[in-house]
Amino acid sequence: MLSYSYSQYADDVLNEKIKACEAIKLACKRYKDWFNREDIYFDEEDVQQKIRIVSRLKHYTGKHNGRPFELLPWQQFCVANIFGWKWKDSNLRVTKNVFIMISRKAGKALSLDTKLYTPTGVTTMGEIKEGDVIIGADGKETTVTYTTPIKYNHNCYKVTFEDGEKIIADAEHNWYVYHNQKCSVKTTEEILPKYKRIRKDGKGIEYLYRVPMNKPIDYSEKSYTIDPYVLGLWLGDGDSAKPNFTVNEKDLSMYDCLTATYGEPKIYVDKRKSSTLSISYAGDKGKNNSLLRHQLIDLGVFKNKHIPTEYLYGSIEQRLALLQGLMDTDGSINKGGECEFIQKNTDITDGLCTLLSSLGIKYTRITKIPKVNGKECEKVQR
Repeated sequence: MLSYSYSQYADDVLNEKIKACEAIKLACKRYKDWFNREDIYFDEEDVQQKIRIVSRLKHYTGKHNGRPFELLPWQQFCVANIFGWKWKDSNLRVTKNVFIMISRKAGKALSLDTKLYTPTGVTTMGEIKEGDVIIGADGKETTVTYTTPIKYNHNCYKVTFEDGEKIIADAEHNWYVYHNQKCSVKTTEEILPKYKRIRKDGKGIEYLYRVPMNKPIDYSEKSYTIDPYVLGLWLGDGDSAKPNFTVNEKDLSMYDCLTATYGEPKIYVDKRKSSTLSISYAGDKGKNNSLLRHQLIDLGVFKNKHIPTEYLYGSIEQRLALLQGLMDTDGSINKGGECEFIQKNTDITDGLCTLLSSLGIKYTRITKIPKVNGKECEKVQR
């Protein structure tokens, strides 16, 4: 039985437990196939000896000075392929020339409290361990195959994004960025000297680097008592203490989708403004038979408007439906295609920001005091 470091590594790559490019997959397949050849054999004892020799070597400079080399599984796999395969007739190595291409200085540090998304919630860099499943940049589940030791006493920077999110990354952390209409990989330290400038028209600052958004997180579909789109409508236009909606008459058709589940509503015209309607699903007076009211109470949003946590972990389609309900009520779009959502309830805007991030949608969040007929109103977030 061969040790984990190289044999299991090859299995994990081929079984896609470890994400790898096509070239690495082919190398692992070749390694497995060569055990079926009649003209060569695998000298595991020689491989183990080479690994032991490397592990006795120590770094002689830099912050790792004095520490022994620790070969990762993929590095031991390389050693195994170089020194393990030998010709049966001569005992000479099959592999004489090797080309290994890796990114420079792999393993870039982030603060231990950096958030990582998992299929069931949020964890942190400090809590993650080998074998855990997290969400990758492609929105899919991926398994953690290795964690590096915690680093101390090195240069770090606080990085703030346009949406207000902040993380702490070390000077050598690699960023995949757009810059001068090109994509490239830059370290924090390389970006720092000139990451912004005054706009040519003098109106504010423009940033020279852009970090692409991740793909939408592919959570599994969930079972909900209230349809996500309907919940979005109520969070936007609903009465916090009633199963009612206040809408403009031109938007009345948006609520046709409720009829199949909740029956025909009662519709009242606002005496002060005839174009404003109240759609009521309060049920029969005195009978306490409003299904929507009971569902809102059970969900914990009745008299407590917010996006429930479970709705932030639905499928992509379910989260899009929730976003559509919110945008159809409190959202707008201008001629340039820019969307805006305005809401004074910060519990809702907090949830909306999480929802947008999980869908791979870029946003900025600001607080302002709107004016109506020249008079200032309550603070809102947009």
